[in-house]
Amino acid sequence: MQLIRRILNKLERKELFVFCGAGVSLSSGIPTVGQIDESGAVQDGIQTYLMRELGFSTDEMKKFLGIIPFEAFLQVLLDNHLPLTTFASIFQAEPTYIHHLMAQLFRRGILSLIGTTNLDMCFESAMNMVGVFYAPVRGPEDLGRFGEPQESYNTVFKLHGSVDQLEDMGITIRSIAQKKNLDTRKKIADAFFSGTPTTDTILVFGYSCSDVFDLVKWVPHIPRKLNVIYINHCAGNSGTNAVGSEDNARPRRMFSGHNLDIVNCDTDILVRKIGSHIGFRCTTERSPENYWRMTLKDCIRDFTGFTLAKVRGNLYYLCQEYNKSLLSHQEALSLANSGMQRLVASRNIGFSYYRLNRVDEAMFFMKQTYPLARKLGEHGHEANILMNIAACYADRGQYELSLECYMDALSISENSGLLREQCFILGNVGLMYAYAGRCEESLKYTMQGISLAHQLGEVETEGKFYANVGEAYLNDGKYQKAIEATRIAIDIAKDIGDSHGEINRRTNLLIAELRGGTLDIKRCHEQANVLLQQSLDCGNDLYAANCHQLIGDCHLADGDITSAIAAWKTAKLIYDEISPSKGKDVLRKISQHKVQ
Repeated sequence: MQLIRRILNKLERKELFVFCGAGVSLSSGIPTVGQIDESGAVQDGIQTYLMRELGFSTDEMKKFLGIIPFEAFLQVLLDNHLPLTTFASIFQAEPTYIHHLMAQLFRRGILSLIGTTNLDMCFESAMNMVGVFYAPVRGPEDLGRFGEPQESYNTVFKLHGSVDQLEDMGITIRSIAQKKNLDTRKKIADAFFSGTPTTDTILVFGYSCSDVFDLVKWVPHIPRKLNVIYINHCAGNSGTNAVGSEDNARPRRMFSGHNLDIVNCDTDILVRKIGSHIGFRCTTERSPENYWRMTLKDCIRDFTGFTLAKVRGNLYYLCQEYNKSLLSHQEALSLANSGMQRLVASRNIGFSYYRLNRVDEAMFFMKQTYPLARKLGEHGHEANILMNIAACYADRGQYELSLECYMDALSISENSGLLREQCFILGNVGLMYAYAGRCEESLKYTMQGISLAHQLGEVETEGKFYANVGEAYLNDGKYQKAIEATRIAIDIAKDIGDSHGEINRRTNLLIAELRGGTLDIKRCHEQANVLLQQSLDCGNDLYAANCHQLIGDCHLADGDITSAIAAWKTAKLIYDEISPSKGKDVLRKISQHKVQ
């Protein structure tokens, strides 16, 4: 009862606002967070269900769930056949008791601010039923309204978008899949969790604190210190027991820096007690728990043979199963019945060959597909294919030919207004100039790419380009500038949770620090071995080869030429399999020091 009294007291004094997650809509039949984002475990969720319908094996599902974020998985379907309206329809449901209670609190002037990560319209439906006026905030464009006098309206924050704004919801899914939504989410989180001048306590329920790269990242740094009451749902527990400090790592991480109380209780029992104390009664019926299945199942059944093969190939590609991706796209090509389908299938076959380091075959398919893209007037595909032909030339060490292809692709993207393609091409042009030892031209194009990536919100790309700037400065012997650019790239990798990219950039940072004399040899060697192990653990051969090369550099700096050559030879063996041009660079280094 002490918790109930505390909540009611805060409500009466209008010092409380509410934040809730998918758990509050569970009895409406809407998928839970666990069913949407299965976090590496094969559960009875959307991604598992759809992958099973697509024909993937249980072992494949187990592997893929640990690799493909739900948003990236969904994006493959949205880009192929699944209409956004179909996906949105699984969030159409009737309000639960909690939704109706919140509407009553709004109507009585007890509550004026609520936030949710849910895409559904249950809160809005409940408020409409009792004639409550509210102002939705679904993105940064709505934040201006939030600065108006709070007494004049009620506010519902939709922190992840809303199904009534389909295009915005699609953008949200794309941005999360591409890891470029950081600024947007930060603005929304700052605005909501800062609350209003009169509220100092936030009640959190139905929320798992699982937005690792999203809200969890920003909330600990909200300037305003909150009093947080986090309800840890325990079905059937009518008590309100405080939870020990060793429990609930997720909410403790998310609300670190705030005054946090975690309480074990049944959320439904708690809210009904609150409703009873204010004299509110409401009867709601529980919807079928998994009603969303039939909608999605019918959609998958509508896939053509070509679409099914292409989707499977794209998902295999995301999981770096390039042999299986190749087979699926070859099947798609055999089922293609239009020029556009042949174009897409042939392009994807080329991509898969390239990832398998079968550069000649990749080049063949890309060159075969390019005239078709031109004939169909598909400028995006045209630029994209040229970029991949350029990558093949670069792998052969033919940098001038590579550069010619990139410049042709750049011209096409500029003339067609393809900003995203233009951004990527600028970065690659800069990289080719860096390989050719033309640092000034490399920096010119790469900085243009960084500016455009920032404009487009392509955070991941921006980080890659800063890493390229670091490499260009490194090759030009400007070690301090290389260190500065690489550190920016590392910070971006941390921000978006790109642990693999962080490993490679830390390797480059050690190289710059070693050559610049700002890191002693022993310390560099120790850190290089740590990064090597991390590279092996994540199965990235390229990063492992880079580490072996760095370890060789450490041995050379320590005067141990024999050990240096041994490490470089190990690096070369790996490079020869995945990046022959880098293998040639290491061979030159080995030959140079063998002579000495």
